[in-house]
Amino acid sequence: MTDLLKIYRIANKNDITVDCFKLGKREALSVMDEDGSCFIAIDPF
Repeated sequence: MTDLLKIYRIANKNDITVDCFKLGKREALSVMDEDGSCFIAIDPF
């Protein structure tokens, strides 16, 4: 499994936004926008 620091490094290298959100039943969520922009939401709560 990839550790969290490695995920942040990969995201940074690929211009992917990573932010914290309360997601309820999920621990993480990834989304690609219409224009190809990528985002990762992580629920640390």
